[in-house]
Amino acid sequence: MAKIKDHVDDATANGAAIVVDGKLRSGLFYEPTVLRDATVAMKIAREETFGPGCPAVPVFN
Repeated sequence: MAKIKDHVDDATANGAAIVVDGKLRSGLFYEPTVLRDATVAMKIAREETFGPGCPAVPVFN
């Protein structure tokens, strides 16, 4: 739980926007979270999250 939260927090602090907001449910279930405008420099795009986090990294500007 701490890792997915850390990755989502890192992404939003570095410019990603939340499209679908996951919530922590009943202590051990984290709903899916979708982020747009992620970059490969963000933890969620370069480390194993092992959680329901999906970064959308733009290919073309």
